[in-house]
This record gives sequence, structure tokens and C-alpha cells, in this order.
Amino acid sequence: MTNLATEQNVFSISDAEIAVVSVNTSSTYTKGTAKKVPELQTMDVTMTKETKDATYGAGKKADSFTILTGLDVKFESVNIPLEVIAAINGSTFTGTTTSEELKDKSTQVPALFNLQFKTDYVNGEAADFHMELPCVKGILDVVTKADDYWTCSFEGTAVERKSDNVLRIITGNKTTTSLNAN
Repeated sequence: MTNLATEQNVFSISDAEIAVVSVNTSSTYTKGTAKKVPELQTMDVTMTKETKDATYGAGKKADSFTILTGLDVKFESVNIPLEVIAAINGSTFTGTTTSEELKDKSTQVPALFNLQFKTDYVNGEAADFHMELPCVKGILDVVTKADDYWTCSFEGTAVERKSDNVLRIITGNKTTTSLNAN
């Protein structure tokens, strides 16, 4: 059993996947089968917060309170399967042995999905860091360009899982672990 590094200075993303969340209640959280999100170019996960200040007199602060309200999530790729785009956006997807088709409609509703990703490098050494966002929602857009590669660009928000109020899980494994093993 190799004991991998679990220190910070995490580099890159080596694997990512989504799974549509079918139930997110105060007692139950259920997600579907994971779908790979290949070849990510970028992944940005940023905390959102709200701050309340207690002021008095000429604008002096007596106290301040900050609460984490969610996470902004953005990612880009040059190669996201139509089936994954449809799952995230709530689009209609059909696939046969000869073709696949995605249909977007103005009436579709984006899905709530679980997003997991991992890295294999910490400080230039082998490692296994995972991040999981149990409840993400947003739109994945296909950006078409006449003289360059088409890209897939996602912007959305991560919110708490209702059953336990978890917003994000970061795991530093001491042995190599697949995404669904956590």
C-alpha cells in the first residue's frame, strides 16, 4: 500500500464526472449513474458569502458577521459528450448506433447534479485529492466558433445538500481511489 502525499499545493484535474440528483430532501439524497466529463480546460470553484456589519456613530464597525452562502462553479472543456450536456441542461437526448441528437427547448429545466473531480498531483508528487459538490445547478453552453474549436462552458451555483447541509467535500486519500469510492 503506497502512502501518497496529502499536503496542499494541489495541481490540475485528472478526472471529473457528474451524476444527476433525483432526490434532495431533508431525509434522502439520491444520485444517478456517473457520467464522465472529459478534457477539462478550466475549473473554478469560488465561495460566495454575505457579510453583515454592525455600525455605530460615524460609520465605525462594532462587529461583523460573514456567512458562506454557496459556491460559484465554472468549467470549460473542448470535449463534453452530448449525453452529459443533456443531463446538465435538462435537454432531450436520443442516441442510436448511427447518431446522437440533443434538442434544447425554452421550456427545459436544468438538472440538479453532483459534481466530483480529482487530481493525481500534489507538490509534483503522486497524490489523490478529491472534491465533491453534492448539489450543483446551472447551464452548460456550447460555444461555437467559425475558426477555432467549439468549447463547452458551464456556469452555475453549488448549494447545500438538504439531508446534512454539506456544501463541499474535499478528501485527501492516502491511496489511489476512484471518484465513486468516497
